[in-house]
Amino acid sequence: MKRRMVSAMTLMLLLTSMLMLAFQVQPVKAEGTIYIRADGSIDPPTAPISSIDNATYTLTDNIVGDVPQGSSAIIIERDSVVVDGAGYTVQSMQTGIGIKIAGRNNVTIKNMKITAFYDGVLLYSSFNSSVSGNSITTNYRYGVWLYSSSNSSISGNNITGNVDNAIYLYSSSNSSVIGNSITANGKYGVCLDSSSSDSASGNNITNNRSGIYLGSSSNNCISGNNLTANDGDGISLLNSSSNSMSGNNITANNGWAGIYLSSSSNNSVSGNNITNNYRGILFSFNSNYNSISGNSIIANNNYGIEIDSLYSSSNKIFHNNFVNNNLVNLNIQVYSSGSMITWDDGYPSGGNYWSNYAGVDSNHDGIGDTPYIIDADDIDHYPLLHPWSPLHVHNINTGLGYATIQEAINAPETLDEHAIFVEAGTYYENVVVNKTVLLIGENRSTTIIDANGIGNVVDMRADGVVIEGFVIQNSGYDASGIHIGDITIDNVTIRKNILINNDCGINIWDSWHNSISENNITNNYYGIVLQYSSGNTLRNNHMSSNKRNFFIWGDNPGNFYHDIDSSNTVDGKPMYYWLDQHNQTVPTDAGYVALVYSANITVQNLTLNNNGQGVLLVQTENSIIEGNSITTNRWSVYLFFSSNNTVSGNSIVNSGTGIYISDSSNNTICHNNLVNNTEQVFASSHPSYANFWDGGYPSSGNYWSNYTGVDLKSGSYQNETGSDGIGDIPHTIDANNVDNYPLMAPISFFDAGTWDGTTYYANAVSNSTLSHFFFNPDEGASVSFWVKGEAETEALGFCRVAIPKDLLWVEDGWTVLFGSYPLSYKEFSDENYTYLYFTYTNPPSNGYTTLTINGTNVIPEFPSFLIPPIFFITTLIAATVYKRKHLNPLGE
Repeated sequence: MKRRMVSAMTLMLLLTSMLMLAFQVQPVKAEGTIYIRADGSIDPPTAPISSIDNATYTLTDNIVGDVPQGSSAIIIERDSVVVDGAGYTVQSMQTGIGIKIAGRNNVTIKNMKITAFYDGVLLYSSFNSSVSGNSITTNYRYGVWLYSSSNSSISGNNITGNVDNAIYLYSSSNSSVIGNSITANGKYGVCLDSSSSDSASGNNITNNRSGIYLGSSSNNCISGNNLTANDGDGISLLNSSSNSMSGNNITANNGWAGIYLSSSSNNSVSGNNITNNYRGILFSFNSNYNSISGNSIIANNNYGIEIDSLYSSSNKIFHNNFVNNNLVNLNIQVYSSGSMITWDDGYPSGGNYWSNYAGVDSNHDGIGDTPYIIDADDIDHYPLLHPWSPLHVHNINTGLGYATIQEAINAPETLDEHAIFVEAGTYYENVVVNKTVLLIGENRSTTIIDANGIGNVVDMRADGVVIEGFVIQNSGYDASGIHIGDITIDNVTIRKNILINNDCGINIWDSWHNSISENNITNNYYGIVLQYSSGNTLRNNHMSSNKRNFFIWGDNPGNFYHDIDSSNTVDGKPMYYWLDQHNQTVPTDAGYVALVYSANITVQNLTLNNNGQGVLLVQTENSIIEGNSITTNRWSVYLFFSSNNTVSGNSIVNSGTGIYISDSSNNTICHNNLVNNTEQVFASSHPSYANFWDGGYPSSGNYWSNYTGVDLKSGSYQNETGSDGIGDIPHTIDANNVDNYPLMAPISFFDAGTWDGTTYYANAVSNSTLSHFFFNPDEGASVSFWVKGEAETEALGFCRVAIPKDLLWVEDGWTVLFGSYPLSYKEFSDENYTYLYFTYTNPPSNGYTTLTINGTNVIPEFPSFLIPPIFFITTLIAATVYKRKHLNPLGE
């Protein structure tokens, strides 16, 4: 009965409005349709429209006439124009279209009274257009109709008394309906049909047949509207998904519910005031995976929420205020027909506030000690003791709400061990956590703390803080996403966060026993930094695309004692941070290697880039670091209180410091390529300990890209006539650390094969590019490889090849062929190798020449599975060095 009365009143209003218009409008008779042509002209030129620039068209009088059905009063055929009604009226007799815009771009209709047409305004296949500040009333069907149109705006209009929908979007996208007064229309105030990515916000939608309807529509945003006293539902969804409804006032609507979802899933309903409707929210017919949170659901005549279908499941309903719903029985605020519904967000986030909950909170955590029972299948396990605040930051224990995170922490009511829940959104703050609180973000992807490029994003200044579920971004220079260290604090938990675009993602300084887990740390300068700290635990952290993914520093071995397992990754590869390990080989998938208090470990054939250290040894001995590519680190090889280790055959390139050695002795460091490091070696002088930087003569030392010596002599004293690929003067690091036989070009290694359990390696030093090494004893006693010059390589090439004596040898001299031309050579030897040095004219960079070394005897019984060609391992030398100095004591 009530619904029929409202419909009758709406019809009376329509008729009354039409009669009033008939008497009020003084007509200028329109002779057919008025066109704004593509060339800018007005047709007919006598129409009451003027323009001086063919861009803005202004009405100069009312336009009235009986427009035939299928015709329009004004048709716009030109792009990028403004039609300003100047307060005049365009009127028909319930037929035709008032303003038609078809296939146009960037058209604005404003300040016009459009009344008594079949449809007031039609945008058909049009884009980037605007309908604003108009009065659109008493049209027989739609007030404004967007058909297959996009990126348009309907704003600030008074749309009243239309017989069908006030605003109708069909198959339209990315358009907005903003700030309109939509009253007493015969069907929906706003109707979105088969439309996506549209928004309706800030509209006053009252006394219509229904408020807002979404049919087969997705990814739309309905926010901040006032939907009051509509005869049907406030907002209704049919076959619609992934829409957001937030911050609306939905009051005293008389349909099925304030919000009605039918066959609609994955929608979000949050922060709405849903009061005095017939029902608050109604689910029916396979409405699944919807989120209902932060709403005030108050004094609805029937249930606050009703789920009337067994097929509506997996919806999550939490942080809502259910107050005095169901006037028949206030103790039954919701109804569920046995669907699988989640009624809380876990502990300590909590569930919902229920005005009829009778439990107590003996531990003062803001959550009832006993569940709120709806029925056997529907239970709120963590009912809130205080109503959920409309503000976005919540103290769960006190129930108080705050506008900012810092305000919540600073509040005198916030005490140690309180839980602060932060709703999704972006918070531009520098947060100082100086109380032992649990700081929880609603969603780790959409709850964002942004420092806007100034200072630390989150600064920890209390023991025992937990921070979880945030995006933490945009710290200042020399600052961090999460910083621990201005004062000594311990036992902080950092978990399930995303840290992005900070100078340092997580920086822990002089802090113990912290837990860092399940964080994604990307696109920072530093990922995780541990400095002067101990006893921290890292699990399942993923660092990628940082200049330095993982960085650790200290002034004593205890600062390197942490529990870091291989669940942590750098650029997708596991970290191997080994404590007290012995007699093992680091797996080949390693992205970072640290050996602490360990012995007899092999680190071989790995690629270790973009960290503080490529390989870190702390109080580690008798280990082998061999054949690795270690580049673009702060320190590529780091030896700290570590002795009797071998570092050989590695490419150490483009790092801040190639090799760092402190309080370490008797390490053998030779046959490495140290190329374009800002500082090739740092050897501590407090005091300096002796290490071995070469393997004697003719084995040689390392290649140093900054070595400035020449090679004119040979021999163990470098006083014999002729070159040998070794510099004539030593490369001195300090008095106790000298490379007596520095190489004149990079050294490369290749695996020649394995016999009787012994793997044989050959190596070559050359200023040419070498590739395609081949050795197959079944095809003769020879080795061969390709030689190619480079554009910057000098014309005279040289090569010094070291061949294992047990692999290939001669009795009456070697033959060295450059293509088919024999080369002269010099021969040197030690206990295990024969060394052949020769020169040649480098081939051009776009060609190559095969170089062959023939012996007379070769190792027998070559295994058949090793017959395929073995490729030469070459060294890639980068030309760019990146140097950055900040975050003391990192020294970059």
